[in-house]
Amino acid sequence: MKKSPYHTDPNGRLLLHCPRCREELTVLDVENYPACPFCDWRFPADDNLEAFILDPIVRNWVARVSDPANNR
Repeated sequence: MKKSPYHTDPNGRLLLHCPRCREELTVLDVENYPACPFCDWRFPADDNLEAFILDPIVRNWVARVSDPANNR
């Protein structure tokens, strides 16, 4: 069975480790060019990569919508 490069940290954020060099990557590392900046491994453009890139945006939106101060 192939091990997924996507993991979740204790806070529920998605993490990505390059399958080739095992470096931990950030959204900024892969959002414009879907390859590892350390070893040039090309990530498949799939739902997992899209979810990884959108995760911080969605979390920020949910935090703003859930904040009682913003719901006046």
